Amino acid sequence: MPSGTSHREFTVGLVRAFGGALIYSMPTFLTVELWYMGFYIDRLRLILLILVMFPVLIGLSHFRGFARTIHWKDDVLDVCVAFGVGFVTAAVMLPLFSIVRFGMSADEVVGKATILAIPGALGALTARSRFAGHQRDMQRKSRRAGYAGELFFMLVGALFLSLTLAPTRELVLLPQMISWGHSLALVAVTLLVMQAFAHAFHGEEGRSQYALVWRTFFRLTAPGFAIALLVSLYMLWSFSRTEGFALEQLVRSTLVLAFPASIGAAAARVIL
Repeated sequence: MPSGTSHREFTVGLVRAFGGALIYSMPTFLTVELWYMGFYIDRLRLILLILVMFPVLIGLSHFRGFARTIHWKDDVLDVCVAFGVGFVTAAVMLPLFSIVRFGMSADEVVGKATILAIPGALGALTARSRFAGHQRDMQRKSRRAGYAGELFFMLVGALFLSLTLAPTRELVLLPQMISWGHSLALVAVTLLVMQAFAHAFHGEEGRSQYALVWRTFFRLTAPGFAIALLVSLYMLWSFSRTEGFALEQLVRSTLVLAFPASIGAAAARVIL
């Protein structure tokens, strides 16, 4: 239990964590590609994905964990509990939907539970900001983090949406259906939507609108889009969506996935 947290606070936080885990992981339970991904995903890439997500979740715990934390050790414990919540949620829901059945190998079951536990852990850690009332404490930490904190929240948002969409078959079909004209239009729409989020919620007064538009573009929109591109490419690689692709198709796949990832990045900065 984190330092400075009573047993009652921790128990209430744990209940909220299960609620957040269920909300965040529900789309993945209903995505057929993720059911089979646990069987054939490369185990080294899965382990690497967990290792990459762990420090991200530690940062998320510091700002938005389901229990108030003081030291970084508390955040590590928070993340371990969040992963446990994600695994328990997956262990209950997978048999309930008959995604896991008797006769399946232990390797396949563990693979499915691990993949589906990641969004559950994200949901568990954001539960406090969604269900609890510790807004003053969270806002104080966010202000202290400054610009780096804003970029971090965009990273979290991009990771969540790209994680849930990268394994889907649509990410294979859409890049084959669109032309370069569609790709450029998609980039333009992505930047426009991100700019709308950044400009509407940036909260700066007293500047000319022209100066504010360009400031938010170079400070938030462009870096957020770059984060979404990198996250999208990494997720495609993690789920073996880059093998056998020509460079042109790989670029298009990345741009297609970067659209929802960018929306997630822009929205997370506001929501989280």
